[in-house]
Parts: sequence; structure tokens; C-alpha cells
Amino acid sequence: MPASPRDAGFFHTTLLFDSEATLAASVYSVATKAPGTFTGSSDRLVSKAFYFTDPGGNGVELYWDRDRAEWGWVHGQDEMSTLFLDPNAYLREHLSESAGGYHHHMAMNTWNSAGAGRRGRTLGLGRVDIVVPGADDLASLGERMSHHGIATRNDGQTLSFDDP
Repeated sequence: MPASPRDAGFFHTTLLFDSEATLAASVYSVATKAPGTFTGSSDRLVSKAFYFTDPGGNGVELYWDRDRAEWGWVHGQDEMSTLFLDPNAYLREHLSESAGGYHHHMAMNTWNSAGAGRRGRTLGLGRVDIVVPGADDLASLGERMSHHGIATRNDGQTLSFDDP
């Protein structure tokens, strides 16, 4: 049984791309391999984003950030909006045969389910593994988690923690 959008869990997973060409290549790939999953696109003034759903009904955002020097600021806050972004025009402008490989970062959020408690046994993202380059990186991650009050389990090779 699929989870309700208001149940505990992710609102969407976000992947940040380092260039508009790599974003366009990924948007094109998803749109051609799973065309029914596209739900929209927008120019957020600080970024350009494309939205999809995964097979479990979770949102997936693919986006590229503008250089921070180009962002607008109002009273110390970055100015954001949700403006129409034509996906076909974006692909025509940024897609090229040389845009095959890409590098991205990953982020998740719980906007729809803040304060909902532990998720019941339903379909959806249940585990995420992130591989870091070495022991120093793992130790640094552990320190950041501790700083934010998130309990971890560390067996010397793996740092585990539960979704808060």
C-alpha cells in the first residue's frame, strides 16, 4: 500500500548538477525512459529545476544552481520564486551530444511530513548508502552529525544513523 503524502517520509529527493548541459542530459534521459514521471519545471531565480516522481510516488528534483553572485537578496534572504520554465526550450538550448556524463550532489527533505514520527512499513525510500572517500571523511561526517545532535552508530568502517 503506498504511503499518504502526509505520512512520515521524504517530500522529494534533490540532485544538484554542476552545469546546465549535464542537467539537460539527465532530464532528457529520464523524460525519454520514463515519460509519464515528469511533473513540472520552474525557474526559482536561484536555480532551474525539473520535477519527476519515482515508482513509489516520491518526488525527484533535478536542478542547477545559478552562481551566488547572480542571486537577488532581500533583507538578507535569497530572493526566490517559481517562474515558468519551458522544458523543451531548455533542452533545445542546453542539450548537446557531448553532455553524456554528469556529476551531481544529493539532498533529501521532509517538508510534507515534518513532525510525523517514524514511518510505517509502506512503499518508499527505506535506506540510503553514501560512500565517502576515506576514514577522515567518515570521521568528519560523524562530527557534523554529533554537532547537530543526531545519534550515530560507528563500527569503524560504517557510520549509520536513523532519519530524524
